[in-house]
Amino acid sequence: MASLTKKRPESWRENPKSGTAPVARTYPEIPPPSATPVVLVVPPVLNPLFPTLGAAVLAEACRGKGIGVRIQYANITFAARVGVSLSLRLASGRPYTMPGESIFWGAAFPERAADHARILAALSRLEEPTALIRTPPPLDLSELLACAAQIPDFVADTADTILASSPLVVGFSSMCQQTLASIALAGEIKRRRPDILTILGGVNAAEPMGSALLDLTNVFDFVFSGEADVAFPAFCRAWLDNRALPSRRVVSCAPITNLDDVPIPDYGDYYEQLEPLRTMDPLAADAPARLIFESSRGCWWGDKHNCTFCGLGALGGRYRAKSPDRVVHEIEVLRHRHGNRELFAADTIMAQDFPSRVLPRLAEHGAECALSYVVKSNIRETDLDAFARAGVLEIQPGIESFSTHVLRLVSKGVTALENVRLLRDALSRGIDVVWNFLSCIPGEEPEDYERMLVLFPLLHHLRPPIRWGPIRLSRNSPYHQDPGRYGISSLRPWTVYRELYGDHAEKLARHFDGHYETGLTRDPELYARLRAGLRAWADAWIADDGPPDLSIHRLEDGRVVAHDSRAAAQATYHVLSDDLMAALDLVRLPRPVTGIPKAQEAPLRKLVSVGLVAEHEGELLALPTDPHVAEAIRSRPEGPMEAAGWVSH
Repeated sequence: MASLTKKRPESWRENPKSGTAPVARTYPEIPPPSATPVVLVVPPVLNPLFPTLGAAVLAEACRGKGIGVRIQYANITFAARVGVSLSLRLASGRPYTMPGESIFWGAAFPERAADHARILAALSRLEEPTALIRTPPPLDLSELLACAAQIPDFVADTADTILASSPLVVGFSSMCQQTLASIALAGEIKRRRPDILTILGGVNAAEPMGSALLDLTNVFDFVFSGEADVAFPAFCRAWLDNRALPSRRVVSCAPITNLDDVPIPDYGDYYEQLEPLRTMDPLAADAPARLIFESSRGCWWGDKHNCTFCGLGALGGRYRAKSPDRVVHEIEVLRHRHGNRELFAADTIMAQDFPSRVLPRLAEHGAECALSYVVKSNIRETDLDAFARAGVLEIQPGIESFSTHVLRLVSKGVTALENVRLLRDALSRGIDVVWNFLSCIPGEEPEDYERMLVLFPLLHHLRPPIRWGPIRLSRNSPYHQDPGRYGISSLRPWTVYRELYGDHAEKLARHFDGHYETGLTRDPELYARLRAGLRAWADAWIADDGPPDLSIHRLEDGRVVAHDSRAAAQATYHVLSDDLMAALDLVRLPRPVTGIPKAQEAPLRKLVSVGLVAEHEGELLALPTDPHVAEAIRSRPEGPMEAAGWVSH
């Protein structure tokens, strides 16, 4: 089969590979200052409908040092070439096959481009061991081949655009599926202008991946490992002023200690380059729906109890947060500068004092913004009240499971019914919840899932997971760093990494396969029932008549009723007497069965029998949502929500 990629001259790889050792290269004299000495490139394949935080912050840091800089959003021009829909499908493609990386393989390694079609075919046949809910279908081989055929012209045209600024430094960011596009673009820059410094940064360049990339390809002069907010502008300043370069090609960056020193991102370049796409593709007409900001880095929970599947804690140091004054100021600056009222926090986790120290000030200032945040799932009701008042429209809690045993195995620090309580209370306040369900956890037992399968039908009125599947063995996670402790053996990079990176896969892989058995993996019938149970829950929320409802309502005649439209409902309406309402209020928070007062036992048995209270793992929890809570918050935007209880009616 003919090559999918135009072949470069052999001279493009004339410099020997040199790993992390000092490189003996000859650079020309610094030419007169150009209009834009530094260009930062946001490569494909990345969602073009959202700006990129890292590049925008880094550009502002350079400008703060008096360095002219422009961001080239190559992910936008890529979407304009192949269509926004296909670009989004590639960007959100199943990680086990990494379609966004694979289409750039021939351009990244032109000397092996003749093998590109075979690689695409092999990857398209991979079956990911994950059942994803509400995800686009995988791309077939013909779509991948057609897209790959467009890559050579895209790379050439993008290089034209970058070089039109006469840059002296070109930096590429790589996260998600951007590494091979970065290699392809940097290689084209080097082929035409070997004097330009090419830099790679981002999470995919963190050590040991940075060194492995330098060994894999010589298209990058340096890689930056870690938080480059200070180191990269200093690097550029030293090169532009004195032609000074670091002694080693991997520049290790210390974590930023004071995040208030990090500049506020400016997304002006993004809006300017997005405008043509808005007019040519309806999917981009209203983009961006949200702007991205950050108020902290690291994970305060992970500093104490690293979740066993999470490798993020090893990348950026311990938890640090911006001051409340700075967070409020940054949100207001972004909202007024760009006109967006919806903001998404890139934080790994919300600061513990954020609800008490930041959200009330946003509400007090009348900041008309809607925030989305990652939170811990045992967050308090009073904090959810603060979310609702301040305009937090979406939270992403680490729910993961409804088995306390499983949650302990992965070091979540919460119980099963605490997770259910969060789903209930968030829905009562009109806050959307985005969460994942994880399975195949080392140490889990069949009984963990048998109990959850009984619970699932009672939860159909609450937000289902957006995706579910087996745990991932991710780089730098406890599972990866100490697999034997968890009974995991034979760790090896996912097949996609072995296909794309060959002998370098071990150091470049973000995810690994491993051998271990659990109660779920040993029982295919139980696994099938779990999958069916989660699918039924997800399907209930996309039904023509809307998602199921289980909620409390107060009628004008003084009666209180529960409306129940779940498939598991015993009746559509339940009239709730004072003793039943008192029993519901008793178990608003998870409560052990053994701690129930004698007088409340009979009402609670009745509520359990009709599915208004869940009995799970020896605890009880009220399940109905309460629209009265959201109404009370809107009518009383200040003060604690003591009216949130069900008894005081």
